[in-house]
Amino acid sequence: MAGAIWSVAELGSDGLPTRLSCEAATAARLLAEAAGRDAAAVVIAADPAPAATVLAGFAPRVAAICLADDAPEGASAVATAARELISLE
Repeated sequence: MAGAIWSVAELGSDGLPTRLSCEAATAARLLAEAAGRDAAAVVIAADPAPAATVLAGFAPRVAAICLADDAPEGASAVATAARELISLE
């Protein structure tokens, strides 16, 4: 996804992307189309599959990153997610 325009999803209490996240994924897709680049939505959650399914309706590519329920919060969780994102390049 080098050079891609990414949107990162915020999830609601139901584990699904918020309306704003779906709008951001759409905006990323439209910007990418206009710029001749790729677009992707990113969802990070203990169970990213339901959210990824929803986002697939708004973005041509969805990166679903699974963080275990017992994953540490804060900087450790960010580091885990960052390693996963780097591997998507």
